Amino acid sequence: MTAAVDGYGRFVDVRDAEQYQTWHGRPGLLCLMCGEQVWAYLSAHKHNSFVRHGKGDTAGQTGGIAAGGDETYLHERMKHWVRDTLRDAGMVDADEEQTVGDRRPDVYGHYNGQAFAVEVQWSDLDEDHARARTDGLLAAGVGQVLWLTRPCLWVPRLPAVGIRDFNPTGPDYDIFTGAFSYWPSGMRVQQYSLRAFLRQWVAADIDWAWIDLTKAGWATMTDWQQHTERQAREIARLEDRLERTRGYLGDLQGKLGDAETKHAESAADVKRLEQQLDDLQRAHERELAEARDGAEEQLDNARTLATRAAEGYRGQQAELEAARESIGTLRTAVLVLAIAAAILVAYIWAF
Repeated sequence: MTAAVDGYGRFVDVRDAEQYQTWHGRPGLLCLMCGEQVWAYLSAHKHNSFVRHGKGDTAGQTGGIAAGGDETYLHERMKHWVRDTLRDAGMVDADEEQTVGDRRPDVYGHYNGQAFAVEVQWSDLDEDHARARTDGLLAAGVGQVLWLTRPCLWVPRLPAVGIRDFNPTGPDYDIFTGAFSYWPSGMRVQQYSLRAFLRQWVAADIDWAWIDLTKAGWATMTDWQQHTERQAREIARLEDRLERTRGYLGDLQGKLGDAETKHAESAADVKRLEQQLDDLQRAHERELAEARDGAEEQLDNARTLATRAAEGYRGQQAELEAARESIGTLRTAVLVLAIAAAILVAYIWAF
């Protein structure tokens, strides 16, 4: 252990050279854990100052460090340090473990009529429990709640800051997350002295608020003012863009209406042309059917004429054959007559 309290309950860190010189070899320091007397020592090898119970003293061996280890000691150390820092900042009634409603915050006090509560969280704690404890303190009338925590998963969503080391080597603690400063590009995480932070917190120079929809944090009033002005400019820019977009959308809607009208007119034209095409197609089909029927009739007539011509031709052929047969018969008769005449002439000549 490197810290204790004096007889008035004031926090004493013997790593501070002046404090060590004040308390080395002098009684009056009390253990943060058990309240029994401790003494300031200096390590012979590393020359590190620390406090411990006297040799052979059994005080503190059944509780405190023996029972809770570093967690309990570091938790108590920060509680006493925060209490004294708040008192130095003007919160004269700051004290530990006071009852507030059904809660007992680690440090509680008042300044300018407003109640302040600090919760020191060394071990893991889920967000729901941390939020419930915060809401309980606010419901009990606490105006400002601050978490000083080692686990930092819920720091962006609750009034908390992350502490780099619960056992710092110097006289102050370092905030490494949860505090922000303004930059032209937006709010950025700011490394912070916890002592300076608590003084600004008590003086209402620093406050907790939402940066965006998913992240909150602490920043000075000047930083919040600049952030708000930047958001206002961004909102104005977006509103102007939205207005121009609305105008562009109105133009598009007008063009869409014109296009729909033209489309309707085109659709009517297409329908009319389709009707005309159907009429032409039906007329063409009728004409084709009529032409087909006329061609078939003409073909039938041609076939009939051809049949008749063939029959006439065959009759003429028969008549020709009959004439040929008659001519043959006639020739035979002429020949017979000629022969008979010749015979007759010969006969006449003979007689």
